[in-house]
Amino acid sequence: MRKGGNAKWRLAWQQAGRKAAVGYALTIACFCAVAQPQQGQASEDAQVGPPDVFLEVVRLQYELAALRYVAGESATAVGAPLEIAAAVPRHVFYQAQVLFRKVSQLSEDVAAGRRLPLEEVNAEWRRTSPRPVPAGREVVPADVLPVITDTRDRVRAMLLLSRVNISMQDPPQRDPLKQPSDVLIEIIEANRQLNRMMHREFRMRDVFDQVLLAINYAGDLGAGYPSRTSVTDNRRPLDVAEGLLACSSLLRQVGATQQVQVLDLRLSGIGASSVTAADVYDLATILISDLEYMTQRANMPQTSLPRGEYRAPRFVAPADVSELVRVLETQLRTLATAAGTVDRLPAGQGGG
Repeated sequence: MRKGGNAKWRLAWQQAGRKAAVGYALTIACFCAVAQPQQGQASEDAQVGPPDVFLEVVRLQYELAALRYVAGESATAVGAPLEIAAAVPRHVFYQAQVLFRKVSQLSEDVAAGRRLPLEEVNAEWRRTSPRPVPAGREVVPADVLPVITDTRDRVRAMLLLSRVNISMQDPPQRDPLKQPSDVLIEIIEANRQLNRMMHREFRMRDVFDQVLLAINYAGDLGAGYPSRTSVTDNRRPLDVAEGLLACSSLLRQVGATQQVQVLDLRLSGIGASSVTAADVYDLATILISDLEYMTQRANMPQTSLPRGEYRAPRFVAPADVSELVRVLETQLRTLATAAGTVDRLPAGQGGG
């Protein structure tokens, strides 16, 4: 069991659907009348912590398992194991927003063509965008909980539209030892399951776009826009992932000088064939969450990417993304050099 917030936790994508198979009994029954789901939530006066958010995500996982059953998707997503440490509620909030957007899109697809429009199930479920980041203060678990609750509402609406009711025997109990890293692991797993249900196949072009966004944020932080280097052939998604992890190491150094907690991300015990474009995409989005926060916190003026300098080719291969990751690594090395911390990481470590 985890004792504190500095321990490292292994995120095994292969375990994404484990709760639906073991631990609790999940009952799924079809019915004809649409019933109003229970809206019971903890009192607003209660102190909300990571264990409360974790419990809400566990409940969401069960409801997603039922939805996956209805959709005929019995298999769970498989991906590369990732180690996550040093997470704070801000990281969890960002990924919870991503989760809500995916569920919202899926609910629109499910509602299309149904005799009962989604808005008639409950008008309050018509929130089309996730709750925004609170202004003027740090994110706390109490900010994350409503985002997960909103997401659960959308999932339950889809189950109701499918004339499905679920109940859990021996529901999960609150574990006081859970930390933000544990919550983040569960949310990322839920995102992976949604990708499968949405038949969303991530490609290297999707990763290219995310790395380009990261480059733009780094430019806003004053890193400039280095010229692209030549493409190195025979790159694999694993090479891109290792390059992003090297960028994460540099970003942690920059964050330490700005009193910004940056996630500690690592891949371990995997082969080259185990890493997919979806895994690399997830890494890029996590990295972006810290970059975006730094630019907002620094209140730096927005800069524009050089026109045409970073244009994607028609066919994007891992080599093209790896080249772009090297640009990002150069930018972050510039920022780390300015902060006087660059000597902690050798040039080109883990990159493409």
